[in-house]
Amino acid sequence: MGIITIVMSMIGYLLRVSNEQLEAFKTNSNLLESFIDEEPESENRNMVDLDKSWDAINFMLTGKSLEELEEAEPPLGMVIFSGQVIDEEQDLGYGPAHYVTPVQVKEISDALSAISRDEFCSRYAVEKLNEQSIYPEGWTDEEDLLTYIADNFESLKGFYADAANEDEAVISYLS
Repeated sequence: MGIITIVMSMIGYLLRVSNEQLEAFKTNSNLLESFIDEEPESENRNMVDLDKSWDAINFMLTGKSLEELEEAEPPLGMVIFSGQVIDEEQDLGYGPAHYVTPVQVKEISDALSAISRDEFCSRYAVEKLNEQSIYPEGWTDEEDLLTYIADNFESLKGFYADAANEDEAVISYLS
């Protein structure tokens, strides 16, 4: 699995695409780069921007850091980084793009829909986030931080539900 080296200002993006688009991107990863460049994040309704919350969301869903993600159980272990990459040689800012198929999207959506906001928030453990160096580090008990992560989690749930309803694949990357 192409794990990412942690540096500053890594923003997590997920993109909904048709299965045909996914297959085209897997055949020619340059098409994905062109597609992303043509679709500004702020205007793309088929994209979710998790900002810097992606690693905390992943940890709160799986209990695993990015380095331990291969040990995380599917389908929640595949929400952000699936281990299935479009092109090992591709670098969209901080490594290659990962993908999940429409069948996997449905499994992920079902798993996410079973987690309420309150249950998700109950997994916020400042000590563990800091101990595991969860990006962007420096976690505190400030209510605003938990609200920020939980709001992004809710956006992610809706994003996966929409992708499942439309029988779409999901591509994730850091930029």
